[in-house]
Amino acid sequence: MMERVLEPELMDDLRQAEAYARADFAEENQGFVERFKEYFPEFSQGTVLDLGCGPADIPIRFAQLYPACQIIGVDA
Repeated sequence: MMERVLEPELMDDLRQAEAYARADFAEENQGFVERFKEYFPEFSQGTVLDLGCGPADIPIRFAQLYPACQIIGVDA
């Protein structure tokens, strides 16, 4: 059995969390949504679940592209 190695926590303090919140991931997030559309051209409705959605930029982009979908975003 493989040993599980956890990633280091990147937002242990307020300074790190604020820096992450200020970061601009718009291009990467839009690219993800566009690739999804490319790989799944028949998809147009249903439920989309984003676990670890952060500030919900990707779920918002999905909702704009797929208005017939139910979008669920969960973060801790």
